[in-house]
Amino acid sequence: MPRYLLRELIPPLRRYARLMTGDPRFADAVLAHLLAEVRPGPEGGLMYRLMMYRAVTGALAVQALTVSPALASIARGAPRSDAALAAAACALPFVERAVLGLVAVEGFEPGEAAAILKMPAGLVERSLESALDRLSPIPAAMLTARARIG
Repeated sequence: MPRYLLRELIPPLRRYARLMTGDPRFADAVLAHLLAEVRPGPEGGLMYRLMMYRAVTGALAVQALTVSPALASIARGAPRSDAALAAAACALPFVERAVLGLVAVEGFEPGEAAAILKMPAGLVERSLESALDRLSPIPAAMLTARARIG
């Protein structure tokens, strides 16, 4: 079973937060505040990793109530670069953006994403399908690649 160290989780947590907000500075500020306030417990296995993503998602959900994603949607069918993918992802509803970020970008299994988001696995799968449908026609290779946001 792999062990996750906080210093190793910070870069993917930053990438996820940036996808969720569309604003690198704001995402970094939310993550820094969270890490300063939460004081994560002992580093560990998969449950530790899931807990950290749950904490970031929760902090971003609170922010999402008052702050809209910074990037606007792009026209359907337009050429998709990494920046265009980020813009289109930021235009998704919060839950779809979270599911897309966790599964397609961060590589979580749908069941793990369900645990992070405290949602039924079936709803996670439907949200992922909806997000992918809204983002189509993005080449499949872009969906499996790690997004370079920020």
